Amino acid sequence: MFVGGEGEQNLLNPRVVSLSFRFQSGRNSDLSIAGNAPMPAEPQALASLQAFLKEHQEVARRIAELRQWWSELDSLGIRKFGEMASRIRELRDLLAEHFAEEERGGYLSAALAAAPRFSKLAATLGQQHGQFLERLDHLIARLRDSEPTSHYWRASRDEVEGIIFDLRQHEQSENAIVQAAFEDDLGTKD
Repeated sequence: MFVGGEGEQNLLNPRVVSLSFRFQSGRNSDLSIAGNAPMPAEPQALASLQAFLKEHQEVARRIAELRQWWSELDSLGIRKFGEMASRIRELRDLLAEHFAEEERGGYLSAALAAAPRFSKLAATLGQQHGQFLERLDHLIARLRDSEPTSHYWRASRDEVEGIIFDLRQHEQSENAIVQAAFEDDLGTKD
């Protein structure tokens, strides 16, 4: 039985790219992009998991870059609404590709094959994709329409942080599905 996981890759720490699982038997199983740790027996499941981790890592990297750039501008007292809109557009486009891969039956479909009990949750997560993209589209439009003297800079950053928080919750739900599928694939359920 799965009792815990550590080291899951998330949007707040883009350097963490492995999943580590501890089972009730006390046995640990690690998964990593490098492939130097024990992996699922099925090559297709391994490839799917690696794609899952790699895509989440890229999204996390882009978010970290955006946050760093925004912090640098804040520390200098500079507001670049147009460039921020462009950078958020790049993140939005990356997310659109990522979501499209999921919806085409990407890595999550392999996880659902092993853990079909999460199909309803996966459908709910899939419905959130359009909502994330719409929120980002509205933010981009407001940033492009803002005057350099606008007080929207702080509010837009808060809005981005809210989207990132919600995206992290979304990612954690996806991770839970993948972890359950890995558990099922290893036959570790009670």
